[in-house]
Amino acid sequence: MLVAEGYRNIELSGGTETYPELVSDLLELQEKHNLRYLCHNYFPPPSEHFVLNLAAQAPQLYRQSTELALAALVLSEKLGAKKYAVHAGFLMNFRASELGKPISRHELNDEQACLQTFRRGWEWLQEHRGLVEVYIENNVLSIRNAATYAKKNPLLFTHLQEWELLKGALDMRPLVDVAHLKVSVNSHNAQYGRQLSFEKELEALLPLTDYVHVSDNDGRFDQGKAIYPNSELVGQLGNHDFTGKVLTIEVSESLEAIRTSFETIQNLPGVAVD
Repeated sequence: MLVAEGYRNIELSGGTETYPELVSDLLELQEKHNLRYLCHNYFPPPSEHFVLNLAAQAPQLYRQSTELALAALVLSEKLGAKKYAVHAGFLMNFRASELGKPISRHELNDEQACLQTFRRGWEWLQEHRGLVEVYIENNVLSIRNAATYAKKNPLLFTHLQEWELLKGALDMRPLVDVAHLKVSVNSHNAQYGRQLSFEKELEALLPLTDYVHVSDNDGRFDQGKAIYPNSELVGQLGNHDFTGKVLTIEVSESLEAIRTSFETIQNLPGVAVD
């Protein structure tokens, strides 16, 4: 369907199911239509779903997470993909059915222990990454989840200060999801009394990376909405230079909305479509 719409660069992510011919089908489509792929976070999908969490304190979940991330790196090399991004970890264990939805209350693990576990997992991935560069994507803290966890943010890396805490002394690069950042900034300000600025966060984080996810939302929840030429978000993004950066459109609306978003981001400074 995407090929029929004229797209040749496709990011493969979650929300899918595995089947025996998955890899061979991807390779066949790639050769037939001259496609370029990127694998992202929860892809290739496992046979039994779980929440990928490199900060997990449960040994089995940590093992599952590293195995899935490694499978993504192996598949990336098969597909010729040069980048792979995994989400920053979580301080709690929650169900796969809660992903992208309100998360119920769970006991939080020790933050320092989770940070150490995540860094260990990232270093392990670095040792096994081959020719694929690994990125860490900022999590999204919705206003509803912030209210549920009113005393403590349960997610690692939702804004700049948490990025610096996560990476420590490691040479780590972020994937900056601007929609996640927009929601998280508002949630921190509303629930935790912070005075974060979305514009200043963008100014600090975008120069750290060459990999960006774009979509829009209402500032409260990650909705995967289209990007329109006269929107506030485009005005904010227009203050930045995207030369040499890979942009992924994460719009979950209609094909028309995806096309509008595609055409809109082409007018951002430095964006080149190939």
